[in-house]
Amino acid sequence: KEGAFELKVVACETVTPPDYERTVFTVDLEIQDPDVSYQGVGECLSVWGENDPVRVQAFLQWLGVPADRVVSLPVSADQPEQVYLRSAYAAFSQSLDLFGRLTKRFLGDLLPYAPNEEIADHLRYLMRDSDALSATQEEHCFASLLQEYNIRVPLDRLVAILPLVHPRLYSISSSGSLNPRVISLLVVTHTWQTPNKENRVGQCSRYLEHLKPGDVIVGALRPSVLVPPKDTTRPVVMVGLGTGLAPFVAFLQHGLHAHLLGQQVGPRYLAFGARSWREYSGAAEITAYNQGERPLLTHLRLAFSRDSTAKVYVQHKLAEDGEIIADMLLRQGGSFYLCGGVQPVPAIKAALLSAFEEYGGLSANEAAITLERLKSEERYVLEVY
Repeated sequence: KEGAFELKVVACETVTPPDYERTVFTVDLEIQDPDVSYQGVGECLSVWGENDPVRVQAFLQWLGVPADRVVSLPVSADQPEQVYLRSAYAAFSQSLDLFGRLTKRFLGDLLPYAPNEEIADHLRYLMRDSDALSATQEEHCFASLLQEYNIRVPLDRLVAILPLVHPRLYSISSSGSLNPRVISLLVVTHTWQTPNKENRVGQCSRYLEHLKPGDVIVGALRPSVLVPPKDTTRPVVMVGLGTGLAPFVAFLQHGLHAHLLGQQVGPRYLAFGARSWREYSGAAEITAYNQGERPLLTHLRLAFSRDSTAKVYVQHKLAEDGEIIADMLLRQGGSFYLCGGVQPVPAIKAALLSAFEEYGGLSANEAAITLERLKSEERYVLEVY
């Protein structure tokens, strides 16, 4: 695990109420290695999650393998010849992507172990037909496919053909300039329903949600495209969607640190959008940045789409503030950042172009060219998923 280090959980707190449709939570992590510190802002933490222990135990029982059976695992996918020893439980809970997305390669590796020719033919069919494979991927993971078709693969072969757990990236919601020993995350538990109505939970978000103070996890710092301007006097327009708010909390903390050092900090605009105010993490901290005669956060706009009969989204707030946006981006040389889901991007882009035309005095063609120029200058930056 390149660049990996241990972090101890300081706090894990739920933001949303128990009866809310989604679970949003924060995790504060303390770096354990004295030689490691977080000095950045806007970066990501790569987290190696662990599989659900209840499901792992059930799978081992089905497989007929004792939890303490010793197995050999490759150090990495790139170094299959280098192995290390783990218990079967540790291997299936921490190292192997047992409940991950099915692959053609895995199906091919199962062929010699198909219990009959009918199942072998079905596996070949899934490998040939991409639509059928996609439908099966929605319904089954590696473990459930084995159980569904009673495919018994010898333990040493199974650990060889299952992929290793891939780390998940989470935007860091704290600035290393304020506290280089603590890394904070803002996370939503990823849930979905399969076509056969089974409820599923994301591997890593489930793992993070169930952490307790004192637990130790493994992570690594990774760069992000969301890098604030080096010149703190430059205006910054930030749009955070859901947990996409995380990097902008870090941006604001970074600005606060610059202010405390006596540096001038330019205007800051934040538009936060979510389904409900119940998902508004860090409300007190962000509101504090927006208060006083000369607030650090000069403009704060909130859009909660399901809290009223009128559907209000961040693009509506940007449209209302078209004159402010045009002034910050065109006249003052500011930068625009967006983090969150990709779906509203066209509407947000349209709101920016409209502001450039109405308040920047540009034609439609000039506005489009200007937005492309901002993009080439890294002043129009999107991190969407």
